[in-house]
Amino acid sequence: MDNLLIPKDYFDSSIFKTEMETLFPSCWIFAGLRRDVANDGDWIAVRVGSTAVTVQNNQGELRALHNVCSHRFAVMRTQSQGHGPLQCPYHGWMYDCEGNVSAIPARPRFSDLDQKKMSQMRLRQFRVECCGQLIFIRLTPEGPSLREYCGEVWGSLQSFSEALGSQLHATTLRIAANWKLVIENSLESYHSGCVHPETLGMDRSYRFKIHTGPNFTRYEEQISATVAAKWGRIKKAFSSRPLCLDDYVFYSLFPTFSIDTMRGATFALNVIRPLSLSETELHSRVFATRLSPPELEESALVRAFNDYSIGMAPLVIGQDKAICETVQAGLPQAQYSATLSEEEERILAFQKCYMSQLSASS
Repeated sequence: MDNLLIPKDYFDSSIFKTEMETLFPSCWIFAGLRRDVANDGDWIAVRVGSTAVTVQNNQGELRALHNVCSHRFAVMRTQSQGHGPLQCPYHGWMYDCEGNVSAIPARPRFSDLDQKKMSQMRLRQFRVECCGQLIFIRLTPEGPSLREYCGEVWGSLQSFSEALGSQLHATTLRIAANWKLVIENSLESYHSGCVHPETLGMDRSYRFKIHTGPNFTRYEEQISATVAAKWGRIKKAFSSRPLCLDDYVFYSLFPTFSIDTMRGATFALNVIRPLSLSETELHSRVFATRLSPPELEESALVRAFNDYSIGMAPLVIGQDKAICETVQAGLPQAQYSATLSEEEERILAFQKCYMSQLSASS
């Protein structure tokens, strides 16, 4: 199979500009988990393309607003999450949950700031919807609902999110590579033998199934006999987990979200955020599963399995960072498009979706 994207697509600044201005605003972008904004006044801050957005819990209802002050255009919330009212750190302007200016220090000094101008300074509001515990935002008002966008994987994503237990590990990593390259690396296991020989590349069965749709991919790989034997010694400790899966399962939602699990025992949630043409930020979170009763989560076998997952996560993403940066360095020297194996089929699905979404949003 031939790659649909050409090498230039990964290092052309005009293409990146189009992606930031038209592609990302028209897609549903993962913002966080409902637990991140569990209480009234809790907020999270993210970027969608080049747009700063904040999502806040307002008495149980989530609101997504432009995270840039209308006065002198400072980004207001610069941390990833927090609690409290929306206030600009530059001059102290405050905004309510609808994006209206609610307080201005030294208000009488703005003699020409009438009600009409005040209404024009209202912050932009964006669509925010949830799939289970997953929060997504979309900048453009038109387009499909989140449920329509997820299609047939809606139920699976919902089930995965509801099975998440305590967070075990979180990593933010900057990668000197184009965001598409980082995504495509996550959508194939062909590289695991060379890049991850002591972790993901060990004891693979190579018996896998791939299913793709308009905005998603699904990958399932049967665990090897060696891994199955090891699992047999601890599976009783996980018998009450919500998702009793037999194999490794991975879901991706275009353009930048993925969640995967090993037999429903631990989960990895990853989101990619483009920073520039050749720099990408990876946010990775590892979760335990929920068990009943909760005390089981502290058992020796469960803790040992969770500790193994915690130890493996930074090793794997560090290896992925290194190889993505190596490929990015070689792309400008490429003379033709890449060739894909059947194990890299999900890359082709991603590229088809990319080209379709880019065409529709341009």
